[in-house]
Amino acid sequence: MEDIDELILELDNIQRSGIIHITQIDKSYVVGVTRGRREYKENRAKGSLRLAVWDEKDALRDVADRIEYALSSDDFAEEKIDILRGRVEKTIDRCVQIGYQNIGLRFIALLGQGKLASKRVSQEKLDEKVKDYLLKTVRGYAVRSIVSGREFTDETKVYKNRVIEKIILPAQQGKFGKSASKIPLKEFVENFNKTSIPVRNLNKKENKSVRIFPLDQIFSNDLKKVKPKEKMI
Repeated sequence: MEDIDELILELDNIQRSGIIHITQIDKSYVVGVTRGRREYKENRAKGSLRLAVWDEKDALRDVADRIEYALSSDDFAEEKIDILRGRVEKTIDRCVQIGYQNIGLRFIALLGQGKLASKRVSQEKLDEKVKDYLLKTVRGYAVRSIVSGREFTDETKVYKNRVIEKIILPAQQGKFGKSASKIPLKEFVENFNKTSIPVRNLNKKENKSVRIFPLDQIFSNDLKKVKPKEKMI
């Protein structure tokens, strides 16, 4: 049996990497556009920074595993659930902010599965938060596609695939709760495709910027594994 106070303390004490966004440790990042072509710069992030990120992510995965096990096997007092839920939401906020999308989804699933609701915060309210977090995570993947998405020879770098495989399909299968399974497919797709960031237009002398969108837009043909009735977007 896990000690819930210990889990709460561990979430509080996980050593943060200090990064502002995960793109700080990507191999390259977009710096502008020249005649419609994206220009990238090699990222010379220090190895120690990458190690700090990996350490934080490993620690978060471990605690997520243990919380999931504890909630599935034990019942806890509501006041403890309220405290744990607050820490879980705080963790999700950090994951969304700095781009730990895959780990953030582990904690989002905890909110949607019914064990963190209480008299203070109903499951209906948590379902609203789950939807908001899922759509923010979709946009987070879109930003990764925009900033560091040129290496599409590697399937793991195709961020639209991550949205489909790690968010859309699991949501429809109930991983994030019954309410999340009813989120319209269009909302996921539009939140990915319509995310943009401003960059410099490098082939013009004017100090202007242009907005660029994900290179790997999601189209109907990409959704073959999704429920047949929802394939069209």
